[in-house]
Amino acid sequence: MKIYYLHHLPFPWGRAHDVHVIKTVYYLARSGIETLLLAPIKKGFSLHRLLTYYGLGQPPYELRFIPFPTLRKRGFIPITSNALYDFILYLWFLKAKRALNREKAVLLFSEKRLTRIARKCAHGQPAVFEIHGLSYFKRGKPDPREKEALEEASLGLVTTQSLKNLIAKIYGPSTPLIHLPLASEPMDSQPYTGPKDPPLMVYVGQLYETQGVEVLLRAMPHIKKGQLIVIGGQKKQVKKLEKLALELGQGNRIAFLGYQPHRKIKNYLLAADLLILPALSEGKQPYVAHQKLYEYFSAGRPIIASDLPSIREEITKDEALLFPPGDPETLAKAANEVLLQPKLARELARKAFLRAKQFDWPARTRKLIRILEETCHV
Repeated sequence: MKIYYLHHLPFPWGRAHDVHVIKTVYYLARSGIETLLLAPIKKGFSLHRLLTYYGLGQPPYELRFIPFPTLRKRGFIPITSNALYDFILYLWFLKAKRALNREKAVLLFSEKRLTRIARKCAHGQPAVFEIHGLSYFKRGKPDPREKEALEEASLGLVTTQSLKNLIAKIYGPSTPLIHLPLASEPMDSQPYTGPKDPPLMVYVGQLYETQGVEVLLRAMPHIKKGQLIVIGGQKKQVKKLEKLALELGQGNRIAFLGYQPHRKIKNYLLAADLLILPALSEGKQPYVAHQKLYEYFSAGRPIIASDLPSIREEITKDEALLFPPGDPETLAKAANEVLLQPKLARELARKAFLRAKQFDWPARTRKLIRILEETCHV
């Protein structure tokens, strides 16, 4: 089997999804699967440097990076065109047509726009759509192009059962859908011994409204002790939340670190006495997988999280305390419960780390390979 992973955003782009894509191809290659990543890459990055940036080892022998040009750029006047990538991708596969016809290959991608291109380029090979979200959430109604993409794919891999059920309900695609959770790597660390004095709370992730970070800040006056570190977000979002922290009289208890490279985040997670996931019950949040939950598990530290269907389905044996989303006071109550009870904190940490072992990357990769072999017959 040979896998072509199509990804239109340049690496590194600073999103959790970048990490997912890089680790998917890395672990497929480590499993002995010839894997080609067809994606743009920022100036100055080689494959070796890119893997180092994401905290991974030497490039596996079976992994190749095929750099593609892009018309995407952040800045005061952002450029967001996909046309150049799509055109070069089409030409590249046209040139590779003869080789593709001789191979048992799979085209893997996670952007609905690429479904049609993949079907045109695949020359009969399976086109597998990794589904992490839906444009349905932004539109507030079914998207005909999304339905078309689902029908054109050979297989849909869905990261939560909640999202899979929603897709079946609103689109009812004939394409088979299979639930394949996200993954993380258990971090090497000493067993958690209990909260420090003062304890450290950590949030890692984006800062747009439905992530619930404003709710977390409003909970801080009700949390009896401790400091909070917020990692992630754009400068404009950080400034807005810094202003709110000052208005709440919590400026001296909250530090905003902005975006941090993935390889550095591990140290913050391991330093934490409490990891917090405050997502709201709005938009996509009740349905999509939360990568930070898997990263939190892997750190083996106490977790409190919003009680959402997509989160609840991954918490099977009280590995975290759940609180009603959007409520600062119940969030604070859960935080106080953990930080003031060392025995409970240690037990939550122990259970979280055990849960992480069920979501490690080698296990996910083995499951992915098995699904592709059985469903796509490669």
